Amino acid sequence: MSATLALVFVVLVSGAEVNDQSTTALTQAAREVLGANAAIEVRTYAEPQDDSELVRSAPVEGAIAEVVWQDPQHRHAWLRCYVSSEGRLIAREIAFEPDDAPRERGRMLGFALASLVPRTVSANSASGQHTPQEIAQPAPVLTEPPTRVEVPVVAPLAPPTAHRYYAAIDVVAAGATGLAGGLGAGIDGRWFFHPALGLRLGFAVRRSEIESARVFSDLKYAALGLGFRFAGDDASRFTLGGRADFLLLAHEVGRFPAQSVATERRTSLMAGADLLLEGTLSLSTNAALIGAAGLEVPFADDLELADDQTIAELPPLRAIAELGIRARF
Repeated sequence: MSATLALVFVVLVSGAEVNDQSTTALTQAAREVLGANAAIEVRTYAEPQDDSELVRSAPVEGAIAEVVWQDPQHRHAWLRCYVSSEGRLIAREIAFEPDDAPRERGRMLGFALASLVPRTVSANSASGQHTPQEIAQPAPVLTEPPTRVEVPVVAPLAPPTAHRYYAAIDVVAAGATGLAGGLGAGIDGRWFFHPALGLRLGFAVRRSEIESARVFSDLKYAALGLGFRFAGDDASRFTLGGRADFLLLAHEVGRFPAQSVATERRTSLMAGADLLLEGTLSLSTNAALIGAAGLEVPFADDLELADDQTIAELPPLRAIAELGIRARF
């Protein structure tokens, strides 16, 4: 009788999802099916592997599987599994309902992957000496089978891409130097139509004061521009990029009144531009911290009150910094 070796099962997940509830539930469900003797190892990837990379990474006695979520909402998962003893590569796509909990989704994936993996590996399999009785059989039908749609795909397969196209909303606190700098807040929406590029539409308000001249400035602006990314991707925990925007600025300038003098106010419209570096730190699949710093340029020289009196000169450049949170959809 041939000895039985412990099965080695390697599961590849995105680095941003290694601590996700669905990943934990996946490994627990796979262990329930494969048994306590199975050695289940979770590894991370920065980019989905192609077929040859997946095969090279597979353990000699066991299997390797890769999980790639196709959308930020975790509605569709792409699974690929290579079984070394059988030399076969299998792929499946599993779809979930919007109200499925992350843990339930992970268990479904774990059951689906475990059903593709032999539960035992013959001691003679390494030498290629298989008999019909020695070849490991697939796991039996599960008492809790995946209930979602599974679409088999014939190998070889092109690696899927993760979260390429999505929308996001950023809410930030902002600060800038100089007149019309000050402190404020902003909100913007983005659509990432390319893995490294996204359109941006934003709005912000800031207030600054010149106490010596008893002058204040309220700045409101709309921004239309392009966001870009040059380090990291949607599967990465940290990304680095930037943005460039065309600005439409509304400067409302006023003077604090004396006891018997009404407040003077004047609003000036002008154009401008900005260029900022941005970094994001993923907190979950759908949320991230975002920080930015750079320069803002107003296309005007000075600000005036209603009597056409120049009360301040605008700096040619304003340093600006932002910190906030991003929600991805």
